[in-house]
Amino acid sequence: MVALTGACGGSSGSGQRGGTSTTATAPDPAGSNAAAWMTPQQRRRTDQLVSVFENGTTDLQYGYVERLGDGRGYTVGRGFTTANGDALAVVRAYTAAKPDNPLARYLAELQRLVAAASDDTTGLPGFPDAWRTAAADPAFRTAQDAIVDQNSFLPAMKHAMALHVTSALGRAILFDTVFQHGDDADPDGTPALIERADAAAGGPPGPGVPQTLWLQQFLTVRRDDLAHTANAASRASSAQSVARVDVWRSLLDRSNFALDGPITFTFGGQPFVVP
Repeated sequence: MVALTGACGGSSGSGQRGGTSTTATAPDPAGSNAAAWMTPQQRRRTDQLVSVFENGTTDLQYGYVERLGDGRGYTVGRGFTTANGDALAVVRAYTAAKPDNPLARYLAELQRLVAAASDDTTGLPGFPDAWRTAAADPAFRTAQDAIVDQNSFLPAMKHAMALHVTSALGRAILFDTVFQHGDDADPDGTPALIERADAAAGGPPGPGVPQTLWLQQFLTVRRDDLAHTANAASRASSAQSVARVDVWRSLLDRSNFALDGPITFTFGGQPFVVP
């Protein structure tokens, strides 16, 4: 899977040079505690960078709704879609916390769409307005955050642990990759990209392969995959998103391993600052 991103463009900016420090606390080996992998500031900057790539703003877009024509129905909130199950997971989590909510009535149709892997939205009248209304509720935002952790952040941190990727920057790169490419066993999925990066670097990060070298190869592999995805349905849209990889490479070139702020860069022809 490769998800369509928002605005695309080149990368530049001066930014801050970081050290090689990692997290404030030891990672949870079980991968169940998202807060253990980054400091709150590092995680905030990571989420804001992904928000720029997805929605062209550092403000997380919990109320975003758009039909992008990429075969995934509505793309909503922090990057969920109605065809692949994560939007359904958000609505389920929200309904469990708050049964009387404007999205609960769509659960049956969302389940049908996921079962059929359908991008059809004709059975979701009023869904965009209901999503935007729900986005004002802190409980709904919490549900979205939880599904991002469950589906993207924690799987990425399991890869980081297996690969011995210790820097906040490396972990952020893996998170953004799982967020966009998914973690399934397909040629465009994160596991396949890791395998190709290992081959290009001469192995995973370790005594014989410096972490920086491996991350450089991983970004090269990921950029090439986005430019030429195996998934024909998302090939055109994915090719437009190579600039998000260029932003990560610029941070690696600046050795900002600790994700220190402010992070300045250009994306989609617009300048951004992540404090």
